[in-house]
Amino acid sequence: YGSLLRVTRKTVNSMGLSRLRIHAILSDAGAGPNDDTSTSSNDEGARVVVEGWISELLNPLSGQRGHIARPVPFPVPAAYKVSLRDGAVIRSDVELSSPQIGLVPQGSLLTVTSRAFTDHPSDNCIQRLQLAGNGGWISVKLNFPPPQDEMVVEMATIEGTFDPDLPAMFHLDAQERVLVRDPTRAVYVDDDDDDDDERGSDENDDLDIDDDEGMTTNEDVSPPTSRRARKVKSQSQHRRDDKCLICLTNERNATIVHGETGHIACCLVCARILSASGERKCPVCRLPIDSVIQQFWA
Repeated sequence: YGSLLRVTRKTVNSMGLSRLRIHAILSDAGAGPNDDTSTSSNDEGARVVVEGWISELLNPLSGQRGHIARPVPFPVPAAYKVSLRDGAVIRSDVELSSPQIGLVPQGSLLTVTSRAFTDHPSDNCIQRLQLAGNGGWISVKLNFPPPQDEMVVEMATIEGTFDPDLPAMFHLDAQERVLVRDPTRAVYVDDDDDDDDERGSDENDDLDIDDDEGMTTNEDVSPPTSRRARKVKSQSQHRRDDKCLICLTNERNATIVHGETGHIACCLVCARILSASGERKCPVCRLPIDSVIQQFWA
């Protein structure tokens, strides 16, 4: 308990449980003599490097629920430089299917405060970075198989304006910049901007842009304070009280598909476990479950 782990990969197994590939440095007492993970000692036996797989969540079928390991924010915000020629696509949530809210051109510096993995694709979840001030999420790499999985951003340095004695002020300032869309930061691309030199201006709205998820889009890129973003937020708030029928805790964010119909009754974790169980029956209509998909209100 309390150990810090570096997660290098996330996947969802055949039982619907999220599994994390981890790398950690522990004391000899914490490693244990019967660990199945690969270990190598260093520092004259005082420390042990542990690599292996752990579950992210407790299995609800055991009668318990909760996180075994959860992501923590960066102790100090980091500055990442956009290295991809087509720029970095900003989305409102960690998942790749969430609404696109911005585009950052190549060479821009972005302030990142945390890192997380998507829930899709389940066999190889995508590493994502959260921008300061709840400014959205970007991918670290393109969602393509090697060698097409080019880096979207690369770490440049530690954020120099962060004061460890006044961390709240840094995050409040970052939130304010996101809300007012400070043009000096050039993070968000406004689709009604008259600046001809900025990507995303009116004359470029019809251009196809290869985004960092490996898909092509010609949709308008809108800032997080646009009508589209406010609509998504309003719908999310409206459905916040719709809890999962199984755990009664998480929001209903999955659709249980059976034939040409589906029921929005569970959270993604519970829906995946139901689908992987031997019964495989919808908890609402008892029809056999064909698949489980995650949904997004748009």
